[in-house]
Formats: sequence, structure tokens, C-alpha cells
Amino acid sequence: MADGRRLNIGGRRQHKLLALLLLNLGATTSLERIIDALWEEPPRSVKQQVHNAIGGLRRALAPLPDAEIVRVNAGYLMCAPENALDLHVFRERVSMARILEARDDLGEAVRTLHAALELWRGPMLEGLDGPYPRGTAGQLGEERLSAEELLMTLRLRLGESGSLVSDLIRLTGEHPLRESLRASLMLALSRSGRQAEALAVYEDLRGHLATELGADPGSHLRELHTRILRGEESPHPGEEPAGATADVPWRVGSFLPRDVQEFTGRSVEVTKLRESVAGSASSALVISAIDGMGGLGKTTLAVHLAHLLAEEFPDGHYFQDLQGFSLGRAPVSPEQALEDLLRETGIPAELVPSEPTARERLWRTRMAGRRALIVLDNARDEAQVRPLIPGSPSILVLITSRRRLTALEGTVPLSLDVLPTADAAELFVRIAGATRTAQDPAAVRRVVELCGGLPLAIRIAAARFRDRESWTMADLLSRLKTRRQRVRFLNIGDRDVMAVLKLSYDYLPEAAKRMFRLLPLYPGPTFAAPSVAALCGMHMDEAETCLDLLFQHSLLLERAPGRYAFHDLVRDCATALLEEHDSVETQRTALHRLLDQLLHLTHTLCQPKAVEPFVFTPDITHTVEDLGPPPADLDGYNLLAVDHETLVVASRYAADNGPLTHAWQIPCAMMPYLRSFNYGSDAEGLYTRALAAARTAGNRHGEVASIAALACIARDRGMSPELAESLFSEAVEISAAEDRPDWSIQLSIELGVLRLYLGRAEEAYRLFSDSLAQALELGRTRELRILANGCGVACRDLGRFDEALEYFDQLRSIVDAPMTLKGEAVLLFNVGFSYQLMGRTSDAALKLERALLASEEARDDELIPTVHAVLSEVHRSLGDNGLALQHGRDALDRARRMKLSEIECMALNALGETHLATEAVKVAETVFTEALKLARSRGLNPQVARAIEGLAHVDRARGDHFAARRRWLQVIADHPGERASVTAARRHLDAGEETVHCQRCVRGRS
Repeated sequence: MADGRRLNIGGRRQHKLLALLLLNLGATTSLERIIDALWEEPPRSVKQQVHNAIGGLRRALAPLPDAEIVRVNAGYLMCAPENALDLHVFRERVSMARILEARDDLGEAVRTLHAALELWRGPMLEGLDGPYPRGTAGQLGEERLSAEELLMTLRLRLGESGSLVSDLIRLTGEHPLRESLRASLMLALSRSGRQAEALAVYEDLRGHLATELGADPGSHLRELHTRILRGEESPHPGEEPAGATADVPWRVGSFLPRDVQEFTGRSVEVTKLRESVAGSASSALVISAIDGMGGLGKTTLAVHLAHLLAEEFPDGHYFQDLQGFSLGRAPVSPEQALEDLLRETGIPAELVPSEPTARERLWRTRMAGRRALIVLDNARDEAQVRPLIPGSPSILVLITSRRRLTALEGTVPLSLDVLPTADAAELFVRIAGATRTAQDPAAVRRVVELCGGLPLAIRIAAARFRDRESWTMADLLSRLKTRRQRVRFLNIGDRDVMAVLKLSYDYLPEAAKRMFRLLPLYPGPTFAAPSVAALCGMHMDEAETCLDLLFQHSLLLERAPGRYAFHDLVRDCATALLEEHDSVETQRTALHRLLDQLLHLTHTLCQPKAVEPFVFTPDITHTVEDLGPPPADLDGYNLLAVDHETLVVASRYAADNGPLTHAWQIPCAMMPYLRSFNYGSDAEGLYTRALAAARTAGNRHGEVASIAALACIARDRGMSPELAESLFSEAVEISAAEDRPDWSIQLSIELGVLRLYLGRAEEAYRLFSDSLAQALELGRTRELRILANGCGVACRDLGRFDEALEYFDQLRSIVDAPMTLKGEAVLLFNVGFSYQLMGRTSDAALKLERALLASEEARDDELIPTVHAVLSEVHRSLGDNGLALQHGRDALDRARRMKLSEIECMALNALGETHLATEAVKVAETVFTEALKLARSRGLNPQVARAIEGLAHVDRARGDHFAARRRWLQVIADHPGERASVTAARRHLDAGEETVHCQRCVRGRS
């Protein structure tokens, strides 16, 4: 914990490591011991993984200035104040209690032990698996039990026999064979005047021991049994239970509210709760997590479950409204709740102790050995309910709260969500009546959706509809469609959805209130601390604390670790509060801070991979230091993927409301990220708005970048090659007018790639070659390799293979800097592809296999399927059709997922050729036809030629040489200048009537 906030440590291995270091606080933990504790079978990279885990822990513990993990020669050392660790404090207090016992200061010893045991919040290392956590947890559990045994013994010596009974029943239930606990329970019962029950405890233990161990109780217990039989352990003068309350008869009563007649849904939750009750063994079952925001039906569910289980608890059913979140009423104090509960068990008012601790003891004593059910409704926090929970194992306690009572030990949590649509519709129909709703079930579903699945809102809407017989479902819908209408409409009598939701807001500290009001401004569906901190003008740690508070108060949902969202009606409530409390200028300033943060984040993550004209300095008003750095431990593009919708909506907001710089800079900063997955469905609209904003602002850089983005989208998605060429040409013209050769060179690269797609390799070569000369003259080293590679690819497509290989050979030396992993992968691929076209198939296979490994290591999602597609050709040429099909299908699957049309065509053509090689002529025809259709729709001329050539081979395989010749002639007529594309066709045509074989005629094994 840091400043009351739970730290995010990470996964289970991180938790194990932290536990190990903390348990050895101040001492060196060797690397070998860490490895043994964390892995049963250590991986090869175990030392690196330990190093990574230590680094993650250091980042997680950064908010704790006194906690430090130090590397020493033999391992790692956790440095922190000893009093920062509860276990050390616990051990110190237990040691002090033993010293106080030796001094005969029993009262102070008991208080010290209570303080020690209060530090425990459940089993140690709970949730961590493996031999080390299990063994350590067992040892620590034994320490705790020994302290509890000492506490019981001291309290017996102080004469607290009566109030001890419930605690001892709990402990003996948890440890049924622990003879020392049985002895204390027998003494407590006997000295409370309950000798028969004390003797029954002995008989129960004797039965357990005989059945499970074939043994008898020890001599100490047998002697105690004898003393009780002789009456030597009867109540002593001054013993606690000798008071008047011991003689008060038990009153059996049921104080539950009525069950709701139209209770609907929640079958999963009811089943889970009933299974928890059935599976509970020895300790009181506390279901603290019937939690959730107001209006979800927490009380309704708890009362419904209590009625279902009532027969299993014959000693009474108790209901206490703690008023933790009640309009106009203060929360009920634990002391007042205890008085109410004690009186319901039959204790007269005059016998209820005035001292809070005495009330707790009397309550535990009254409930000892009883089978009763207690509902503690609308709890404020853990401190309010903890004194009300008895220790008896036969008590069921159901707690409801808007807050998640995570610090309450021994709980079975259940967080309620809104009703599923089907259950919500059923609830509406049961209240509104089936006759009028049956006519329009779609309208019913829409109504419950507008109510957000919130039971309270559905009940109000259904009741209003039921009471207005002239209304149709359309009338009801019209009153729910806008936020302002919903706020007014969902209010009837003493039921007001907005008032119920606002109650949780009223209990928040001011900073969290302000955050709650500003969050509706956030443009995306989910949000995390960095962006929220910018929106609210907070530091990160304060934002995380406030988000956690809103979540704990059920005002936010956590959709993924660290990412939160609003329920629709809670958003309505927050928006109403925003309009009431915060000026338009305050809202505009908050949004500007957020836009700055989103631009800063996107630019920081994407700029290292950006090319001209997408390289720029962002226009940020709020300084980078104020915004904080982006997360260092997350993959940048994955982080942007989570915030993708937010970025799109934010740029749209900037286009409509300003600042216009953000309307084009956010999308243009995103360009490397968007290109990594072929842009996505909303990219065209994103850059169209960016272009309009840049032109309105008169910003030529933004204009060129937006035009270039639209051109890349049109080209890469095969939407319109003509449009792409027109846009690239326009961007080049503006670049020349602005005297920006750096823009012109990169745009020429993009235009050259387009011309390669279109099969215009000669034009592409001239463009690459001219730009290469210009880049050399200007010293633009960044583009030299790309341009030389482009020249090589163009030469390869023209069939000038030796010239192509010369260009590829220059790539390493043309720039005095090592190549990137992606650059190495591209080079290997282009050389391998050239070898394949040259007929050097074995050499091609070696290069391409290396290219595949390099592209996978570089995570180049476009190059990987391209390599697979060419490897499919290679393995078919080598005669391995099975491997060829495998590579071809892998390429096709990846290309379709990425919407990479050219690679999809390459894969289809390669698969068609392989099917033809296996004499699956009909399948080959189908695949080639699909490739031809796709290639023509995208203007991919080289792939058109290849598909037609494939169909010519299909005709040839069927013996229709005339049809085959006609197709080969068509290929040459359509692509007269592209030698590599028509080599196979020319070979067959030049042979005339003779039988020849080209690369695509090769047949191999299946």
C-alpha cells in the first residue's frame, strides 16, 4: 500500500518474488533461492527472467521511498523499515505480550495480542501456488494460531469465559484436532455454566481422533474431562457470564423485509451464493461483495437469498439497515447496530452494556452455537461491519454495500453488474404487464437498454408505463432518448435514479468529485490514469488514487486492469453534475489538456518510426513534464490500440471545436501505428477531417501529410490506384512549392511503390533512380537504402536480375550505419525472390527461410505473409507440394486478416499453382479465378498477369492448347514491357507446338 492505495505488483510470479524478499527483509536472498521458489522447472532464460521480475518490482514499489531492492553479489537485498512490514510488527507484539504475561500484566498482554492479530486480514500468501508459498504459509499460519491460543489462555485467566466461547468455537472448527483449543473451549463452557456442552466437546474430539487417527485424547484433556465431571471447573466468582444476561432466554425471530414478488434474473449470482453457503465449513461466511452502484438491486438480492435459505437457520433471521449511503440519514454506528441486534435476540435495553467492546463480547456470546442468518444492508465501510460479525461457524452473514469491502477478511466477494438484456426485459414485462408489452418486444429491449440494465431504472420506467394506459411503447421510448429526458423521467415518488447515484458522489473527497464530473468529457469508451490525470490537471498518483476511489464506490467499472468505464446512467449523473458545477471554460481547458496528452503520447510512441512528411514537432501547450512520460513497460502500438477509438474521437472533437493543429497532428502522429495493421476502417474519415482542418488553418505541412496519408490508404488497401496516384502527385507538387525536398523524396518513394503495385516497373525505376541521385546530393542518408532497394525491386520486376542484385548488394555499404533487423529481413527476401525468378531455387529457399526468421523477429506483419507466399512457390518448384500448401495458406490467412490485397493475390496464385502441380485442376481453376477477380478489382496488374497465366496452365492441363495460347497472348498484350511477369508466357508461345516446361509446370510430391 502507498498512501492508502493498493499497488499494482503484477502477476503471480512477481507476487511470489515480493513475498520472498519481504520475508527475508534486511537479509540477502540468493539467486538460487529465488529460482527455487519461483520455478519448479527453471527455463533456460531464468536469470534474465529474474532480472526482469526485479525490474518490474522496482517500478511497482517506486511510490514507496523507503523501499529499495539492492543487487548484491550473492543475490538481492530488500531494504525497508521493519515496521513497514506487518509480519515484523506482529512478531514484535507477540514477543511483548509474552514478556507482559511473565510480568503478570495480563490485561496489557491481551491488548497487545489483540493489536498483533488485528494485522492479519486472511491467510498469508493466499492465491500463490507452488511448494514455497504453501510451505511458508503453513509456518506463518502456525505462528498466528499460537498467538491466538495464547490470547485464549490469557482471557480465560482474566475470567472472560462467556465471551470466549464463540471465538473458541470458530477456532476449534478450523482446527478440529488441536487439543489445546479443545481444552480452552471446554474450560470456557464449563466456567460459563455450560458443563454438558463442555463434556460434549470432549466426546466430539474423542470421536474424531478414534475415526481419523485411531487414538484417544491426551492425558491433559482426559484430566480436564474428569475435573469437569467432578464439578471442579464450575463458574468462578466474578466470572463474566454469571451476569444477568446469561439467564436471558433466546428469542427466535425473523426480521427480514418481505421478498420482492417480481424478483427476476440473477440466477447465476444466486447459484454462486448458495454454493458458497453450502461449501462453507467452519468460519462465518461473509459475502461482502454483494456490492455495486446504487440501483442494482443489492438489497433485493440479499433479502431474496435470505428468504431462500431461511429454513436452514432456525435460530433467527436478522436484518440491519446500516444506512451507509442513505439520503438525509447518517450511517448507523456499530454500537447502535449492536444494541438493535442484541435486543432482537431478547436482551432487555437495561442489560445492553454501554461500553462498545462489552457489546461486541455479549453479541458473540449470544450468537455462539446458534444457526442464524444476518443481513447487514447498505454498509458504509469495513469498520462499520467488522464488530457485527459473530465468530460462530454456524452463522451466515450477508453484507451489501456500494463500496468494495476489500479489507474485510474472510469474505466471499460478489460484485453485481447490470441485468442482461433478457432478464431486464423480463423484469420490465412483469411490472408493466404482458398484454401491452407483447406487441413490441423490440421496443421493450430498447427501453431496458436506455435504462442501462439498471433494475431501479427499469422498475421506474415500467411503473410509469403501467400507470399510463394511453401510452404506447413508442411514447415511453420518446421520454428516454435524451440524457436530459432520462434524468427527469426516472424519478417517481421516493425513487429517483439520479439521487440514488449521487449519494455515492456526496461521500467522495473533493478531488474525486471533480474527477467524477470531468470524466464525461473523455472521448473514448474506457480510460486510464495517464489520460485522466491530464484531463483533470492532476499528478499521476493522485489520479490513480481518485480512480480507485470511484471504483471502490461503484461509480466506475473496471473493464481491464487499470482501464475504467462509466455505466450509461452514471455518466448521465456525472454529466448533470458537470453542467451544474463547472463552467464551459473549465471544460474546454480540461479537454485541451487531454488533447495535449493524447498528442504527446502518440507522437512519443510513433515518432521513432515516422517518415516524411509525418515528422513534425507537436504543438503542445501543456509541457511534456506536466503530462508525464508514456508507460515504459508497455508495447507502444498495443497501448495505442487500446486508445484507438479515443484518438479518433479526440481528433474529431478538435476538428469541430479546435484547436485545429490537434485535428491533423494527432492523426498524422498515428500514421506509423496505423500502417502497422493496414489502417483500420475509420482511417479514411480520420485523414479527410485532418486535411480539412489543416487547410482551414492554412498549415501546408498538415495538408501534405494528410494528403500523403489518404494516398497511402488508397494504395495499400487497393481501393483506388488512380486516386492514390493523383493524391501522391498533388502532395509532391505542394512539397516542391514549399521547397521541401525531404518531403518530395519520401513521397517519390511512396509513388514508386504504387507504380510497382500497378506493374509499371520502368516508371518506378526512373522515379527511384532520380530520387536516389537527389538524396545523395542532399545527403539524405535516411532514404538512401530505401531508394536503392526500390531500384533493385524495379530491376527484378523488369527481369534485370544481375542489376537488381547489384542494387541489393549496395544496401549494406551505401550508408555508414548497421542495418535494422527489418532492413535485413527485406534484403534477404528481395535477394531470395530474385533467385527464385532466376531459377536458383535452392539458393532462394535458403535466403527466404532466413528472411522469414528475421521478419518474425522484427514483427513485420506485412513482410511475414509476403515471404510465406514466395516460399510457397519455392517449395512447389522444389517438388514439396505439402510444404508449399502450408506456406501458401499461412500467407493467405495473414493477408486476409491484415487486408493486404497484393499479398492475398500472391498467396492465391501460389496456391493455385500448387493445386495444379498436384493435378487438382478444378481446385486450381477456382483459386486462380478468385485471384484474377481480386487483382483486377485492385488494379494489381502483375498479379492479373499471373492469374491469367495460371488459368492458361489449367487449359493446358485439360488439353485445350488453343485456349491456353489465347490466354498467354493476352498476358503479353497486357504487359508488353514487364519481362518478369511474362517470362513463362513467352516460353510457351515461343515453343509453338513443342512441349516445354516453365517454373509453373513443375510437379512434385504431395
